[in-house]
Amino acid sequence: MTNLEVPELSGKVRSSLGPFAATLTGREREVLASLLRPASHNQLDALRSSPAEEILTPEELGTYSLLALERRPPQPGLRTQTVMVMKATRLCNLRCTYCHSWREGPGNSMTFPVLAKATRDVLQGDGVRSVQFVWHGGEVTMRSVDFYRKALWLQEQFRRNGQRVANSVQTNGTNLTDEWVEFLAQFGFSVGVSLDGPPEIHDKRRVDRNGRSTSSAVHAGMARLAASGVPFGVLLVVTDEVVSLGAPRLLDYLLSLEIASVALLNVIPAGITGGPTGDHIQWNCYVEFLRELFGLWWPQHAQDLDIRELGTLVSLIDGRNVGRQQCIFAGDCMGQFLTIEPDGDVSACDKFVGQEEFSFGNLLRERLATLLSQSRQLAAVRVEESAANHLLSVCEWFQVCNGGCPHDRRLNEWLGAPGPAVCCGLAPLLEDIRERVRMFGVRPLSIRE
Repeated sequence: MTNLEVPELSGKVRSSLGPFAATLTGREREVLASLLRPASHNQLDALRSSPAEEILTPEELGTYSLLALERRPPQPGLRTQTVMVMKATRLCNLRCTYCHSWREGPGNSMTFPVLAKATRDVLQGDGVRSVQFVWHGGEVTMRSVDFYRKALWLQEQFRRNGQRVANSVQTNGTNLTDEWVEFLAQFGFSVGVSLDGPPEIHDKRRVDRNGRSTSSAVHAGMARLAASGVPFGVLLVVTDEVVSLGAPRLLDYLLSLEIASVALLNVIPAGITGGPTGDHIQWNCYVEFLRELFGLWWPQHAQDLDIRELGTLVSLIDGRNVGRQQCIFAGDCMGQFLTIEPDGDVSACDKFVGQEEFSFGNLLRERLATLLSQSRQLAAVRVEESAANHLLSVCEWFQVCNGGCPHDRRLNEWLGAPGPAVCCGLAPLLEDIRERVRMFGVRPLSIRE
């Protein structure tokens, strides 16, 4: 089957696959999506060949032409593998009770000059071989499909031979119309859907502007994705209420969805200085919840559901190469994972939003590579991270977790989380994983291997 050539698929043909795809498990749908992926390359080839006048407005065409004609020698400053978290908009149709990432009013949607320059700068960066564009919000579907079609066209114009480019979107799933799903399928996007557990939890936290529940709309959106063979996973924010719900109920619910994967994110307060504001969860409580969840999930259900954080740690402890790039265990993420705001401001990942020391400048004023290489803030953060990693390196688990997420470490210090200064706090979980790997021998292959 791996040698099959799949022809370009029209929207009508993809729709005809819907009833069949709906009968598959999450893992089987991912296999189907991988078989359909060559069709997305054909679509990109056709888009690349489209005249600029058919894609861009006259004003946008002027911006693009200036960027395309600009010639400068290659400059260092960008990573070989770079992840661009593109804030397509900060506008959102929901009002999740713990979220502080949405904005209202004008100026909160990415302008074309920012979109074009960010794309040109990263793809033309010296030594950049792989770029992942993560489209983020707010809510990405508040922008039109046409905005993302322009983004793909720009990528195809500026991409160099041999460069790997991937696109994913993170969405609340409430606005996944047929047009949106067809577009995502057509161009090979992967999708993350925000879903905070069963309705008794989700509908308390992820509400619309009028405080109404959204779980039914999210389920409908996921059903459309599944029916079209679009690969998607769930992103779940772990709050005190999720912990109180209990790992057994959460795992049973996730398994009932027959999804391929879920990623977990500890809830983040609205800032990191000046005392906690809004929702937060003590780090040791979060780790204990992960331990309980791991004991129920692995190895019994590892073939049925990939829990990203846990599966990655199993792979690392078992000595296997982890094909997916997960920032929280990367060890040196500053400058590799970049957030591009609608106005062109460049910063570290979205967890650090609003913190000046993690803001690196504006790409409309300078090339991205130059901006990063000359940023005093980025240089200072790297020095600070190097010192922290040196302290943490005495921990027996450092080679596995690389000290964990820099934001989590700062958050733990800020909240006064208990634990030794030379451990990121994951040691109890890592010990559990090691013991179960020893107990069961060769672990089951994860869904993505």
